[in-house]
Amino acid sequence: MTHYIDRVEIQLVNQISAKSNELFDAMEEYHHLIHEMSFALPNIKQLRSYIKSLKDHGADKPLIINGMMRKRQNYKNLYGLLHKLANVRKCQLKVEELIAAKQSVESLHLIESTLSKIETELGGVECAKFVFETFL
Repeated sequence: MTHYIDRVEIQLVNQISAKSNELFDAMEEYHHLIHEMSFALPNIKQLRSYIKSLKDHGADKPLIINGMMRKRQNYKNLYGLLHKLANVRKCQLKVEELIAAKQSVESLHLIESTLSKIETELGGVECAKFVFETFL
């Protein structure tokens, strides 16, 4: 029996020795990878900061400019609509003056031209509908 135990012990020693070589090779490769990562990590950080600076200075600025241009155009459109509404209000006051002066033909002509302007130029504006109704 001791012979078999000795053979098993020899086989275990051989397997341990073979596996220990593989283990030491794996540990050596692991340390090599850690060493390479220690050199790569600062480069990765530098690339990330470079990409962030490009994004901050290069990529987002044109988008902001486009948004500002769209806002500017929207403000121009709003100003134009407000200007037209102010003109309609002036026409209302003028119609009231003409009616007070008993100039009905001129007031009807002004009402008609104002209503056509409201329909064509201020058709989509909600408050213009109220102005349209006051002229009727």
